[in-house]
Amino acid sequence: MMVFDISDPAAPSLSSTIAAGTRPFALTVADGYAYVLNYNSNTMTVVDISDPATPSISATIATGSNRLRSPFQAAMPMSRTIRPIT
Repeated sequence: MMVFDISDPAAPSLSSTIAAGTRPFALTVADGYAYVLNYNSNTMTVVDISDPATPSISATIATGSNRLRSPFQAAMPMSRTIRPIT
């Protein structure tokens, strides 16, 4: 996962990177944490991004094999969810 500083929207800059799971397919950010759903491992990785220069993994949680109906994904606000174009 790449963490960007967007304090100046005209000139975003890369703050840091962190491995956040295998084949991430959905992401949301709330209250200093990034919640990353991972397709291959059927997990959600919780990344503490309160200090964007030094993100850290807070937890990895099993979501089960039915990724598209994950309760974690359903709880994510769609306005903040980013899905990669495949």
